[in-house]
Amino acid sequence: MDSCVFCNVSLKRLNHLIGEDESSIAFLDRNPIARGHVLVIPKKHVEKVDELSSEELRNYFVFISRVEKAVIEFAGVGGGCDIINHYHPFLEESELVKKHLHFHIIPRHFNDGVFRGERLSLSDDEMKAIALKLSSILKNQRD
Repeated sequence: MDSCVFCNVSLKRLNHLIGEDESSIAFLDRNPIARGHVLVIPKKHVEKVDELSSEELRNYFVFISRVEKAVIEFAGVGGGCDIINHYHPFLEESELVKKHLHFHIIPRHFNDGVFRGERLSLSDDEMKAIALKLSSILKNQRD
């Protein structure tokens, strides 16, 4: 879909790309609520989980799991991440609502500011450094 911001994400956010496989892509959220806040999307344009075939769904969640492990290692959170999908079909597409399936992987720490409305203000250089580290961790994972 040409108008979908996520359908062409690999070109637009190349510097913040974490990794990809044949059917999914992971990149840093441009308005993160924690260091290492990643979005994972299927390359195929779908709005809902049930629009993926069983095989696509399995591959997507295997990739999400791999990215979560990389985020945990990066953030040093000892197993704590939230994986969230905000599907709001009753809202119009906007800066906060995207009509493309995506999951947020958010590292958590005790007493963090996640879900208190706090956002991080990271420079492009900081974002690139985080993306590079996460990408390296993801590439070096063993199954």
